[in-house]
Parts: sequence; structure tokens; C-alpha cells
Amino acid sequence: MLLDEQRHKRLARIVAILITVAFLGGGVIIALAAVFGGGSSSTSSVISAAQAAVKAQPSSVSAWEDLATAYQAANKLPQALTAAQQANHLDPADQTSAFTLVTLYTQAGQTAKAKSVLARYTAKNPTDPDGYLQLAQLEDQLGQPAATYDAYVKYLHYAPPGATATAVQNQLPTLAKIRDAAAVTIAHPKDAVAWSGLSKLYVKALNASGAFHAATQATQLAPKNPDYMNQLASIYALANQPTVAQQIATAYTLRNPKDPMGFYYLGQLAKAAKATLVAEQAYTTYLKLAPHGPKAAAATASLVTLKAGK
Repeated sequence: MLLDEQRHKRLARIVAILITVAFLGGGVIIALAAVFGGGSSSTSSVISAAQAAVKAQPSSVSAWEDLATAYQAANKLPQALTAAQQANHLDPADQTSAFTLVTLYTQAGQTAKAKSVLARYTAKNPTDPDGYLQLAQLEDQLGQPAATYDAYVKYLHYAPPGATATAVQNQLPTLAKIRDAAAVTIAHPKDAVAWSGLSKLYVKALNASGAFHAATQATQLAPKNPDYMNQLASIYALANQPTVAQQIATAYTLRNPKDPMGFYYLGQLAKAAKATLVAEQAYTTYLKLAPHGPKAAAATASLVTLKAGK
């Protein structure tokens, strides 16, 4: 009875996750351990019961799935993976066993293996939209914009109307732009402008990892460009890491001590990080380097505000 209840909960959570997926970070993200839950019911007795069920029915997909669930709930990932692999081996077309294994592989940081499982699953279930939805998420995590876009298109082809389909449809134009922009960076890997443009698109799609990677490429290709530095630092700030953002700007000003915009951006980032003294020094340096520069009025106003707040 306990295993049946736990299996019911897992299936319900998988369905709930699939219908409430929203675009976060790399487009859409995969739910990991939340699929399985845990808590007081995940005891050694549950594992023992699941082991007994597997022993009694070694060819039962659901028995192996339950064992994987029991192990995962007990934070025994290697054992959970072994059980989930067996369930999927017995029936690669079974949705629950496939998605369980994908979740565990993703939790273990083995996204390439997770993708392989979904590739087999979608080949055997070519009209199941949920398979393409998870495949798109994995392709996004693996940094494959073209494959991500294609998988979402297939998802929409088979998906019924609903909140998830609407969310995917709304993001499809941005995903197409990302796909095309990424193709430019592949064709011209040393084009800093292309990488910067790709980063902006990733930010729009709320894909933090893609934005970080593209912005980093731009700054490495053009280390004296303050706008690219600010773009990278701002991504860290958006990710609630204002101190790191400030450090990036500080490092830039040390490398480029005569660049006024570097100091202006440092002032902005330090102000956001509530590093008042650093911000004041940065704005003051900007005004010394460019007293009539395009940001002179803004820097002066910020200095007044900072000093008034002391």
C-alpha cells in the first residue's frame, strides 16, 4: 500500500511539473529531485519492501521504478540510478521510467546520458509532446539552440492547448533569434559583437547560463570594451551576485585605468551592491577622466545622492 501511494504521488508530481513548466534560466528548466519528494515515508522499510517486490517480480517495470523512487527519497543516488536504469531497460517506451531516469541523470549532472534516454523515448513515442518538452529542456541545458528550437516546435505540434503550450509558443520567436544568433557565433567565433548580441537574447529568454557564456566570450574577445564588461557584470547583478559584478568592474578598471566608462560602470555596480565608498571613488574618478563626458551629469547626481545618504 505504501509503495502504491508513493508511486501515485510521483506520477502526480511528474504531471504537475509538465503542465506548470515556465521559462526560467535556459528557457525552461527540468524539475529534479522534486519529482520524487521524500520525507518521513522514505524509510528503510520502504526500500526493503521495494527490494522484495523486485525480487518477486524482476521483470516488472513498476517494481524497479518504485525501488528507484525509494532510493532517491533516501538520498541514495547511485542505487536509484541503477534501479531506474533497469526499469528503463525493461521498457524504454514507458514514460514514467524514462522520465525518472532523466531526472536522476540530470540530478547527477549527466545531461548527455539523460538526452540519450529521451532520444530513445521520443523515437518510440513520436507523438508524445511531453517527451519533446523534456528533450528541449535538456538541449537548452547542453547549449544547443537549434536542437532546442526544433524540440519545442515538435512539442507544440503534438501538445494540447494549455498554459505550457502557450508559454512555449510565446517564447518561440526569441528562441528562433537565439538559434540564428548562435549560428553566427559558430560561423564567426571571434566576433565580439555577435557574442554580445547573443548574450542579450539569452538575457531576454531568462537563460542565465547562456547569457554568462556569451557575455564572457565577448569580454574575452574585446577586453578593453567597457560595454561588454558591463554586460557581463550586469548579468551577475541580475543573478543576485552584486559583489561579483562589482569585482568584475573593479578588475576592468585596474586593467584599463584611463577608461572613464569603466569607472562609471563600476560606480553603478558598486552603488547597487551598496558599496558606497567604492561607488563614490568610481564616480569621482570618472569625472576626473571625463569632466564633460556623456555620463558626467549622471555621475555628479549619483555622488550627490550617495553623500546625502550618509
